[in-house]
Amino acid sequence: MTTTTPSEHDHQVERGTAAGSVRTTTFDSGHQVPEGQVLGPVRAGDAVVMIGASGSGKSSLLAGVQDQVVSLDRLRALISAAGDQSATADAILLQHQLLTMRLSRGRTTYIDNVSSLSHHRRHLVDLAHAHGRRAVALWVDTPVETSVQRNALRPDHLRVPEDVLREQHREIGDAAELLELLRVEGFDEILHHRST
Repeated sequence: MTTTTPSEHDHQVERGTAAGSVRTTTFDSGHQVPEGQVLGPVRAGDAVVMIGASGSGKSSLLAGVQDQVVSLDRLRALISAAGDQSATADAILLQHQLLTMRLSRGRTTYIDNVSSLSHHRRHLVDLAHAHGRRAVALWVDTPVETSVQRNALRPDHLRVPEDVLREQHREIGDAAELLELLRVEGFDEILHHRST
């Protein structure tokens, strides 16, 4: 495993490099990311799978690359109405079609889903690899109470029930467990953003 963490002077330090390993980069909140990068080095054509509970800050982090984002929430709103969970199955089908089109064209794509379950992430990794693209995991690691507070500020029709949000955090698990699972799932690189 290769692990890269920003030092006190905003340099990156590599640890434990080995041939064929998965590079993992951890950013702490407040770390300045170079211009043009969203939380780290993403290559042209990458499929970037966002991972994080509702209210973790995934969508906010992607504000600068909106033309490259395929969001399940936006697709639900397009199909039916914002927050309409009954549109999820159709939104997933549409998302798969859009991802196939973008990846086949070599377009960098940020997949803005909760992605709390391994089999959902594996499907996205397989889709990226089927199109000859790297699959990058971008985990937005936010404390559950921060997510709950942010979620409470959302409009009623976009607010996720608190028990669902807490379940998303449980499904994602702790850092050591998730980072190892992401390696097993076949991700080519892992970006871990820790926020407070």
